[in-house]
Amino acid sequence: MSTLTCDTCVAVDSFFSGKRAKKKYKKYLKSGADQSTKKLIAALIENDVEGITLLDIGGGLGAIHHELIEAGASSAKCADASADYIAISKTEGERRNHSEKLSYHYGNYIDLAEELGSADIVTLDKVICCFDDMKELVAISSSKATELYALIFPRNKWWTRLIVIFGNMMFALLGKGFRIHLHPEKEVEAVVEGNGFERVFYYNNILWQVIVYGKKV
Repeated sequence: MSTLTCDTCVAVDSFFSGKRAKKKYKKYLKSGADQSTKKLIAALIENDVEGITLLDIGGGLGAIHHELIEAGASSAKCADASADYIAISKTEGERRNHSEKLSYHYGNYIDLAEELGSADIVTLDKVICCFDDMKELVAISSSKATELYALIFPRNKWWTRLIVIFGNMMFALLGKGFRIHLHPEKEVEAVVEGNGFERVFYYNNILWQVIVYGKKV
């Protein structure tokens, strides 16, 4: 297993681990993915995923890659900075009997990008909000998508800003290195569009926005 090369990834690995990971998996087995992730999965499947390849960055428990494999995707590369989430996703792959279609890569995606290469669909579900440097992550990851690029990240509204301020204060008081970062939608979209994409799907709820981009022809 590779080592983590950035402080943010170390904080992510520490935060999304142990009891937290097991608790989320138990909830996932009971009720499935959360609302925003279900919306993203449905939007991708609506575009027909039969035979496609997937790169799921920060895939966590694996809701996206497991569902897309079951919907017909040929393979999925799963990159994550949480060793415990990778372990749980492997367990879920075994439970669903499609482990052979999945490959797991532990580490900072920026370091793994060239090794992992491109895929028909690239997804980042609640990932860019874990990183201060959104532009590098989005620029590199979107350049690896040949058909669709999909993101879920927080809306940049006054109420989400208050939640983030309070949450980060609590993390600091508890001695946690993990922080949440808000990124304006227009700034994110400018980076994605710079790699030749246009928006093809949008959904939001009170906290999250789900955006799917298609490659311009």
